[in-house]
Amino acid sequence: MIGTTLRKVGEIVRDDAAAVRKDAEAVEHAVAHAPHPRWQWQAVGGAIVVLLVLGFLLARSCSVSIPPPEGTAMGSAVLVLPAPLRAAASCQPMAESGVPVQRCVVAARHPMLSGSITSGRDLIFHARLVPRTRLNETVGQWRSAGSTVLADGAVFAALSASAAVQYANPSTGLLLDTGTFAGSAGAREFLSRAGLLQ
Repeated sequence: MIGTTLRKVGEIVRDDAAAVRKDAEAVEHAVAHAPHPRWQWQAVGGAIVVLLVLGFLLARSCSVSIPPPEGTAMGSAVLVLPAPLRAAASCQPMAESGVPVQRCVVAARHPMLSGSITSGRDLIFHARLVPRTRLNETVGQWRSAGSTVLADGAVFAALSASAAVQYANPSTGLLLDTGTFAGSAGAREFLSRAGLLQ
């Protein structure tokens, strides 16, 4: 009797185990081979696009600009000229030992030169961008040449013995030197009108 009961229990357990195994295989097959709905693929694609855009924006916002090596040309000086001077002058690049120099001309009839501050002549000036060490060397040369210093703070401005303007802006790297003016008063007026001295 106990043997018969145990046999029946064994058959029931075996039948139940087979049923459970069959159900488990059916669930596994359904999960493994069921295609995902289209909206799920669209959501995944949209999420990937959003992550790529955010990654790009993050990379752009965290990038740092590396300054050029010492002695390397830094670009066009015309871009850092004060707006009044940039508007008044026409500039052309010149070649000079690897440093881009702009030769600029302000026409004699331009209002910036009114009052005959250049004795009726066009004003020619040269502008270039240089590294800080070269800028400091040039300012030192201007000082040792006996130039009359007009400003020596955020910018350096001086008048040479021939009433030519010598200008340096350490924050932009701009060096600018002009042709001669009719006198020191005309050179000072030009510095003011051009926006070089604020």
